[in-house]
Amino acid sequence: MSYTKIIYHVIFSTYRRERTIFPEKEHDLHAYISGSITSKKGFVYSINGMDDHIHIVCDIPPTSSISETLKIIKQSSSKWAKESGFFPRWNGWEQGYSLFTCSYSSLKRVTDYVNNQKNHHHRMTFGEELKCFFDEMKIEYDERYLPR
Repeated sequence: MSYTKIIYHVIFSTYRRERTIFPEKEHDLHAYISGSITSKKGFVYSINGMDDHIHIVCDIPPTSSISETLKIIKQSSSKWAKESGFFPRWNGWEQGYSLFTCSYSSLKRVTDYVNNQKNHHHRMTFGEELKCFFDEMKIEYDERYLPR
């Protein structure tokens, strides 16, 4: 028998980082994405974001490829967002994502961070936020690809 607990912090942005996630309907988008993860036998601890990006704290079973799971979630949620009519300017998600793991002992800190996105972004841009994550995780990055 194998036992695992892999908690991911996923971040991805809207196409061209356009501000197309309207606050009054973001809960519906979050619920759709949560349902998609749950249908893959995953669990969502927290999901939140801004009008141009989203944060998800979840676990995905090790029998599922995280990259394939995220690809399916992004494709299906993009289709849903367009067809729902809730997001009339919707153009999809940007290619790629940022993905970090977190320990169970840091789960509360990470979910609090995600749940507090609206207040957090009064002090920091999305690009500054990603840069902090990359620096903290010692990930090399090209500044040309960071949001402005």
